Amino acid sequence: MPRCPTSVPTCPLYLRVSILTRLVRQSLALTAVTVLTLTALSFLVARSLMTQRVFSQLSSLVASREDRLTAMIRVDRERAALLASRPEVREVVIGRRDGAIVNSLFNTLLEEQVPVLGMTVFDTKANVIRSIGVRSQPLSAPPLTTVLIPHIDDRQGWRQHSVYAPVRDPAGNVRGVLVLRYNSVPILLALFSELSLGETEEIFVGRRAQGNLFLIHHSHPEERVHTLSLGSSTDERHAVDFSLLQAVQGEEGVHRTYDFRGHDVFAAYRSIPSLGWGIVVKVDRAEALAGVWRLALFLLAIGILFTVLAGYIGALFARRLTAPLLRLSERVGALKPGHWGFQSSIRTADEVEVLDRVIADLTARLRDTYKSLEDEIAARTGELQKQYALDRAILQSIQHGVLTVDATGHITDVNPAACQMLGYERRELIGKSGVEVLEIRRHEGPLTLPEHPLVVCLKRRAAYRPAPALHLSILCKDHTLLPVLLIAAPLLEGKKLNGAILVFQDMKEERQIDYMKSEFISLASHQLRTPLSTARWYLELLAGDEVKNLTTEERSYVKEILHATYRMVHLLDALLRVARLEGGGLNPQKQCIDMVKSLGEMLEELKILAKEAKVHCQFILPRRKVTVCTDFTLLRIIIQNLFTNALKYANSGRAVEVHLTKKKRHVEIAVQDHGIGIPKSEQKRVFEKFFRAHNVRRLDTTGSGLGLYISQRIAESLGAKISFKSAEGRGSTFTVKIPIDGVEK
Repeated sequence: MPRCPTSVPTCPLYLRVSILTRLVRQSLALTAVTVLTLTALSFLVARSLMTQRVFSQLSSLVASREDRLTAMIRVDRERAALLASRPEVREVVIGRRDGAIVNSLFNTLLEEQVPVLGMTVFDTKANVIRSIGVRSQPLSAPPLTTVLIPHIDDRQGWRQHSVYAPVRDPAGNVRGVLVLRYNSVPILLALFSELSLGETEEIFVGRRAQGNLFLIHHSHPEERVHTLSLGSSTDERHAVDFSLLQAVQGEEGVHRTYDFRGHDVFAAYRSIPSLGWGIVVKVDRAEALAGVWRLALFLLAIGILFTVLAGYIGALFARRLTAPLLRLSERVGALKPGHWGFQSSIRTADEVEVLDRVIADLTARLRDTYKSLEDEIAARTGELQKQYALDRAILQSIQHGVLTVDATGHITDVNPAACQMLGYERRELIGKSGVEVLEIRRHEGPLTLPEHPLVVCLKRRAAYRPAPALHLSILCKDHTLLPVLLIAAPLLEGKKLNGAILVFQDMKEERQIDYMKSEFISLASHQLRTPLSTARWYLELLAGDEVKNLTTEERSYVKEILHATYRMVHLLDALLRVARLEGGGLNPQKQCIDMVKSLGEMLEELKILAKEAKVHCQFILPRRKVTVCTDFTLLRIIIQNLFTNALKYANSGRAVEVHLTKKKRHVEIAVQDHGIGIPKSEQKRVFEKFFRAHNVRRLDTTGSGLGLYISQRIAESLGAKISFKSAEGRGSTFTVKIPIDGVEK
């Protein structure tokens, strides 16, 4: 069937396979399957019947051959037994009569056309009494019954056989042996004659002796005997004619097999008990079933003819059946906006007529629906245009920088505020890589590629919000730094990632105010250190034992004032340290140290604090040397802050543990307490400046909330990381991961 091009919208048909083609194909397939099934079943039945017929013929033939051979051998044995029982032969053996009678008996047999070749008479000691013609060899002992011995020669084949008959006196005692030598050719000719199963029909007789199978073929009864080795292995045994071997072993039957030449044959086998031999009649399977194959070809030809006729008739019926459908499809294909005229015109009184009426009704409804949809689409289009104009106006007028990228990270749109803040033209940004254009830096230096907000947002498919203490800046076109507060969010449509949006705000004034605050705190702290030092010196002097004029109560007041002075000094030191960290005045001096030795010495000093707090502490350090490249002076501040917090918030009677563990690329220092812990709702604010959890504020009101903030900032400067695990009421474990070579991987 012709197909309509998909680029033409007015084409009424968009068919891959028409109904007509499908009907013709299905009728052909049904006919072909039916014909092939019937042909296969007929072939199998015919082959089974023919096989049974061949088996029956083979069984009858091998039985008749065995009966014929047995009858001829029986005649030869009976003749020898009759001659041995004659009185004149007995008298020759006893010695009462001349041996000329033996010659007379031999000549009589020849006159009767008996195929005898010789006659020999032996006494019980195997001495020849009389012999005429071909002489036979005596047996090792006189036989008690008639014995037939075939004479097989590798060159001559089976040409002769001898029958040994015992000669007895009137008392029944064996006095000698009469041997008749026969010509075996008449037996073989009678055995191998009248072949009727075809050109490949074969008859074998054979016997088993000395591990070999001797066989005589019907086409060479007078030629040399064929010898097959039975062998000892399975492969060698399969090389012999297995049917003949079964017959020699006394079995009989009919089966399909492979002969010793590898031909696929039907064979009937049977034993010859009188000889201890076996006989096999076989015919090639291909010849036996030749008629069946001819029948199969004939049935196949008839089936092909029926298939062609069925296809032709099926095509006529299918064309007649599908003609109304084709006319209906052409009329439906002509339907389009402005051309909704469709009248029911098919009168086939079947499903096609029903379909024609349904389509006419649907066309009328579609005409009305299309008209209402046009009005609604027009209204919605106007609303969308207004909304688009409003959104575009908001994007153009907003003072925050807005930048969108696709899923690959390339810029797709940017608002004027972003262009103005970065110093670029819009055309310079569209299509460029957002990571390359927006070079984002922090106080310590530029962000690495995996840390870039756009990379993190696109990779994790989650919004990126930097930590409050992380002061970020964007490198503008004129190589100046623009302090910003930015947020990146993915643009998702279900599970599909369409890109990301980056919004940033100019934080230059806010950042300057923060720096001014830090400078003020630093200046105020420096200015306050001198009077506080003077006051602390005089208070220490008053609290000492040199001053004798103070009462006990007055001395306690002085000590309280001194302790408050100490706290103010510690607070000023923390404020100065924060100012130095935020101002970039902290430069680590890294060197390789033995962490086990240095940390052990430091922890021994911290034991004094544990003793004062009445808390037991336990240090678990490796026995071997652990070399780390870091600034131990700054690391000491981190460990001291973590250890001091653990002592402060540990429960009485529970130990504070410090573990040092070496990993592949870093070492971990873990400080664990079993104290009050940190509430889960407040854990995200632990490293914020001046933050203290509500349960801590109830327990201790003297803290500043700067220790963990300072520790984290120092860890960042060292390339280390601080993490923690905590549960309220169960304690906390703070872990510092320090790179061994001083560089974070």
